[in-house]
Formats: sequence, C-alpha cells, structure tokens
Amino acid sequence: MNTLWVLGDSFSEDATTTGYHQHSQLNNNVIEHQWHRLVAKELNMNLVNCGLSGSGLDYMYTAFYKIRPQIREGDIVVISMTDLARTWLFENARNSVPRMLEDFPEPGLTKQQIEAGKMFYIHLQHEKGRVALLKCFLWSLDYLTNVRSLLLPVTDYTGWILEKLHLSNEFSNIHSARGNLHEISSGEYNTKDIPWLDPRPNHLMPKNHMVLYQKILKWYHDGSSVDLRLDFHRGIITNHQTTFLQLSQEQESHG
Repeated sequence: MNTLWVLGDSFSEDATTTGYHQHSQLNNNVIEHQWHRLVAKELNMNLVNCGLSGSGLDYMYTAFYKIRPQIREGDIVVISMTDLARTWLFENARNSVPRMLEDFPEPGLTKQQIEAGKMFYIHLQHEKGRVALLKCFLWSLDYLTNVRSLLLPVTDYTGWILEKLHLSNEFSNIHSARGNLHEISSGEYNTKDIPWLDPRPNHLMPKNHMVLYQKILKWYHDGSSVDLRLDFHRGIITNHQTTFLQLSQEQESHG
C-alpha cells in the first residue's frame, strides 16, 4: 500500500494532534472529513501527517529528511507551503510565528528568547536566504524516484515566489497550485471580525475541505493543474463566533 505524506503548517496539521486549537471538542465526522484524510481514504493509501501549526520551511525540511528513507515509488507528497519568513529559531520550540511564541509559549522558552525571536523577524530576515533554502527543499523532493509532489501555497507571497521560480522548467515531479489557501480561509467569513483562535481544522469549513480534496484527486488521476482561486465556497460564516458544535452540525448535513 502506498502512502500520502503530508507536510506543512496549520493548513495541513491533523486536528487530533493540534495542541492549542482544542480540536478535541470536534466530533469524529469533522475530524475524518479533513482534506488529507479524505484523499488518503479515497486513494486507499496510508496517511502520514507531519504538519505542525506555526511551523516554517526549516521545520518542514527537517521533518522531510526524517521521513525521506521511508518514501517509496508511487507515494505522493502534499505540502501546505507556508510563509517563507517563518523560521525555526529554537530547537525546543518548533512554532515559528512570533505572536504564537508569545501567546502560546512552549515549555523552556524564556521571555528573553521570545523577545529575541520577535527582533529576529524585524531586523534579520532576508528573502534570498529563504528562497535558497526553498530551492534545496524542492530539489530534494524532485530527486525522489516516481514520487509526485503537490505544493499548496499558504499566502499570496509564497505563491508569487513559487511562480517566479518557474518550477515546471526545473522540477519534473513537482506541481504548485495557483492561488493560496489563506484567501480561501479568510474568504469563508462574511464578517471582518475574524477570530485569532480558529476552530476550523486546517482553517477551512467542511465544504471547502471537500473541494480541496476533489482538486487533489483530479491532480492525482490526470495531472490537472490545481487552482485554489476557483470553486471554493465564500461568505459561508456569518458569525465570527463559529463553534465546534456548528462545525459538527455543518459536516453532518453535508458529510
């Protein structure tokens, strides 16, 4: 049996492993209808999900090298390619977002480390270094024999960088989707008051998990381009106080 390998940030992380979203309040219907679980089930593949909320490119690359010896011919890799500015600063804190380092500090981090992390993002980031690391990651992915990889840009900036790299000219086994996941996620709200703590697994309502799943299946079966700008549901959340119960009920009515 082949395997679906998933890497990325909170747009990929499985709800059962999320530490700070309290997804334990979701029922099994919602958990089982995450896009990655749907894809693995439909393709009769094992699922190994290495996604981690708040993680960046360095953490993904490290996670990839740990699983790389296990990836076999015929497997597929799907990555929610996060903001390139996210950097794995502290070994004991894989979370790479300054605000999350402060609001959700991992054990062992001092106030001085958190402040240093924030200053790093302000004063020490540069695009060329991050793009070089991205290309190393992509070369490593493309080197896998008969393994196809799909990149799902999380932000508009990441999508722009990937488009600028002209992947199809250099990498034969990697496809990058057009558009980005953040626009799908924010587009679900019919309100400007979007909560910081998001109860939606992978920041998507069940309807859009289904659309993403269908697009990934089509890419797998016939090599179709994945366009994240089309077909997704917008304005479906009218109250920013979306609850886990509402998510469960919405899934039950469509699942």
